[in-house]
Amino acid sequence: EHFSKIISRQANRMRQLVEDLLLLSSLEQEQHKASMSWTTLEQIVGETEEACTYRFEERGSSLQITSSNPENLLLYVNENLIAQALTNLVINALNYSEAGSKVLLSATVSEEHITFSIQDHGIGIPKDVQDRIFERFYRVDAARSRSQGGTGLGLSIVKHIVQVHGGRLSLESEVGKGSTFTIMLPRMGGQLKDLQKRSEELYRKH
Repeated sequence: EHFSKIISRQANRMRQLVEDLLLLSSLEQEQHKASMSWTTLEQIVGETEEACTYRFEERGSSLQITSSNPENLLLYVNENLIAQALTNLVINALNYSEAGSKVLLSATVSEEHITFSIQDHGIGIPKDVQDRIFERFYRVDAARSRSQGGTGLGLSIVKHIVQVHGGRLSLESEVGKGSTFTIMLPRMGGQLKDLQKRSEELYRKH
């Protein structure tokens, strides 16, 4: 039984690694354009919460979610990819925090942008490696990451998902006090700029 559990754990880790590598390879292709559609903030946040809940229950930790979208604006994004990025960041925040701690996920929608913020009060990330954490397979705490079943590709995947949406990803962290990852995306997936460009071109022609 002992060795069967080890084989099962290693097989699951290998499966996750292959899936992450395939997703990352797809995102890195120069021709890759994520298929986008109109969706709601509630749908994305709901998928993220559903994917993370059982992990938080296992650790006795809590995920606190706040959202602000007073005009109920729709979002033009790839819903699955954004939920994947948020899930990666939330699980990361959980893994690098003490059991029983709290992770905060906030989302704000304006006319032009969507902003997601994931905050934890965990071990934090040293400033001298903050530029490297989005590299594939880079781990701040290799032993801890492996023990949690991580592939070392989660943050790299987040970076590429944000890039294919034309967004920005930033980090604020202090050792011993925690980290905050912030994603800012264009709400209309760049459509507004395309429409303005076409309008200007038509105006010049006439």
